Amino acid sequence: ELIDVIQANSAKMISQIRNREIYCMQENFKKSALNVNRIRDKFGISIVVPTEFKYVKEADNFIWLKKDITSGNTNIAIYQVPLNFVMPKSDVVNNVVRIRDSVAALYIHGAAEGTVMITEKSYSPYLFKTKIDGKRAFEIRGTWELDRNMAGPFVNYTVIDSVNNRALIIEGFCHIPAKHKRDLMIELEAIIKSTKFNSK
Repeated sequence: ELIDVIQANSAKMISQIRNREIYCMQENFKKSALNVNRIRDKFGISIVVPTEFKYVKEADNFIWLKKDITSGNTNIAIYQVPLNFVMPKSDVVNNVVRIRDSVAALYIHGAAEGTVMITEKSYSPYLFKTKIDGKRAFEIRGTWELDRNMAGPFVNYTVIDSVNNRALIIEGFCHIPAKHKRDLMIELEAIIKSTKFNSK
């Protein structure tokens, strides 16, 4: 009977454990958080980012943060596009992939000349509906590659900000070859889910 109860409620149990883990991470981030005034001023949001992350690149509608770790790095990219770039809902995944590849072509390059980060075409990204700070959002998970020698997972949250007629996109991705990436991706998810939109 106990096994039956666990199997029947496994999805809910996993979700609660994951949400609690994210909450604990967010509380820990607050003890030593990066100054995010540049993000607030550019995008009208607050977000709790650990101080280990550093600003790598900034443009009109783009900010890239990176944390170097042993044998690799984790990254947060924040950017915004007009809302009609993402909708209609029937083609959200392809629209978001097209946007992220275009943004990466502008800002996220490899060491070799002409190499840029792209969404891996061998595997279709997964789409989930969710909310960020009460706003409707699309969570897209997939893998990226760069120069065929670098690859890794990404999680992309595209938030529908109808009031400002924009889609705010916050993405986490990591590169750490031959090592488990689960905890790193949970950390990126926790950072992204700390996002709060300014009232104005």
